[in-house]
Amino acid sequence: MRYPIRCTVLLTGALLMTTLLVGAQTTAPSHNISIDAGITWSPEHARVVNQSCACFWLQGASGDASVNFYRGLGAAVELTEGTASNIQPGVNLSKFTYAAGPRYSWTLGKGTGDKPAKHPARIFGQALFGQAHGYNSVFPTPNGTVSSANSYSIDLGGGIDLALAHNFGIRLAQLDWVRTALPNTSSNTQDDLRLGFGASYRFRVK
Repeated sequence: MRYPIRCTVLLTGALLMTTLLVGAQTTAPSHNISIDAGITWSPEHARVVNQSCACFWLQGASGDASVNFYRGLGAAVELTEGTASNIQPGVNLSKFTYAAGPRYSWTLGKGTGDKPAKHPARIFGQALFGQAHGYNSVFPTPNGTVSSANSYSIDLGGGIDLALAHNFGIRLAQLDWVRTALPNTSSNTQDDLRLGFGASYRFRVK
C-alpha cells in the first residue's frame, strides 16, 4: 500500500472511531464540543536490541482524531503505521499501532473580546493505550521464529497545531514516547521516539 493511500485509510479509521466517541457524548451537557483531526508523516526512532549503534527510523504515517468535550479535556484515537528496511542484513520491520486515551488541549493567542486571533496555536498532551502489531520481520519464540507478533502499546506525548483558514491548520510538531513489548532476544520491550509533522482540521459539534 503506497503512503498516500495508507494515510487516507489511517485518517478514515480515526474519524470513524471518533464518531463513536461523539455519540457517547450526546447525552452530556453542551460544553462547546469540537473535533480535531490530524494526518502526519511520522518517523519513529528505534534500535536493534543488544546493539548500541544499530539505530534506525521507521518511516510511515499517522491519523488521529479527538473529541474535546469539557474545557480542553477530551478523548483521542490514533492509528500509525511505519516500515524500515534492512534493520539487520536481510531483516525488515513493519509496525502498526492503534491506541486511544485522554487528551488535554489548550489554545494560545485566542484574541480578546469580539476580535479572535486569526491564527491561534493549539497545544495538546495525551496518554494513549492500545496494541501494536509487528509484521514482515523476524520475532523469536520458544519454537523458533515467526514473521508477526502482537503486544500492548503505550503512547505518551503531545504536539502543537497552528490554525490557518477555514478550520484547517498545520501540525507544526508532535513528539511521543512509544513503548511496545514485541518479542526480541533480550527484554522484549521497545522504547521508541516518534515525531510528527502534517496537517490538522477542527470543526464544531456543539
